[in-house]
Amino acid sequence: MKNKSGFSLIELLVSIIVASIVILTAGGLSKISLSSYNKELSKQETYNDLSYGLKLIRNRFRNAEAGSVRNYIPASGVWAGQTFLEIGNEAFGIYKPNNTSQRDFVHLPDKSNANNREVLLTVPDGDLAWAVTCDPSCPGPNAVTVVLSGTKKKNPFHLETTIARRNP
Repeated sequence: MKNKSGFSLIELLVSIIVASIVILTAGGLSKISLSSYNKELSKQETYNDLSYGLKLIRNRFRNAEAGSVRNYIPASGVWAGQTFLEIGNEAFGIYKPNNTSQRDFVHLPDKSNANNREVLLTVPDGDLAWAVTCDPSCPGPNAVTVVLSGTKKKNPFHLETTIARRNP
């Protein structure tokens, strides 16, 4: 038996256990990395959508006529009691679809037709709020400050910007 070469049963079991530990560790690290990536991707998508909406507001506000900007609470209950920013014939607000807890940050290209809306951001659990402050006052402000905040997929967000009129 002294001339026989090969693995003993003990050596085989030890190598299987070590290989299993290495594979399980690599799988665990991969799962953690993928989870972290998906969380950051979700955050980035949220901020991209918010940024796009604020760019729309900025462009519309900077090119608006002097007295065409209003900030008010609309009569319709679908606007979740939030302020509604009207710039010329367009409007922005937080829309609440009927019988849901969902909240949408929306742009109305034509404020007279609330059914024709562009959804800029959807928050399924309803944790979305915004505030609009006019300087010195609406209508006819020289600047507006827009604040959007909430939580989407357990990720909190907060975006704030002040937009000044080009020719006040």
